[in-house]
Amino acid sequence: MESGWLLLALCYLSPLCNLSVALFSARATQHAIIILLAAPLIAWSLSSATVVHSERLPVANIAFMVALWLWHMPLLLDATLQNNVVYWAMNLSIVAAAIWLWYETFRSDGLRAFVGVAFTSIQMTMLGALLSFAAAPFYSVYAVTTIPWGLTQLGDQQLGGLIMWVPAGVLIVAYSAFTLWLWLDRLDRRRDPSDVLHSYSAET
Repeated sequence: MESGWLLLALCYLSPLCNLSVALFSARATQHAIIILLAAPLIAWSLSSATVVHSERLPVANIAFMVALWLWHMPLLLDATLQNNVVYWAMNLSIVAAAIWLWYETFRSDGLRAFVGVAFTSIQMTMLGALLSFAAAPFYSVYAVTTIPWGLTQLGDQQLGGLIMWVPAGVLIVAYSAFTLWLWLDRLDRRRDPSDVLHSYSAET
């Protein structure tokens, strides 16, 4: 748990946070670390003791999707760099939604967790692709801030989309494999020992 909170703190205390004010791609990197590294570590430490058939996982998936897409709308994303209250509202809602998503994912048994991760993968991929293939930049707050870094505004946005699409996609595929392994492992642990003995006797 400590490593998750430490990573979360570094996202806001490191130069990456300041860089996210100038580059959308830096903000995309910051959010990817929060959503796919810090939040799962925190959620895993909170949820590993209990496994249930969570009925709240679909709700957590929808809540996370709404938070992610809502804060990437041009009007709201621009507002985050123009008002501190809006900025922290964005960060708190994304962090909370991500932790809740992974908490319900890791608590869920069966294929629920796998399907939930797949859903997250699809909607994050769609957002990344939308940003990558956009013909024009979406966010006015980055109109001139990318110039000192040798990037056009559109190029910076496309780079941010690729970060959300490719590296983030690789991590989500890894999580999909992990949740599938958890499901199979839990199925194996729930097997009745007498069934195992009976199968062995039948084979011999």
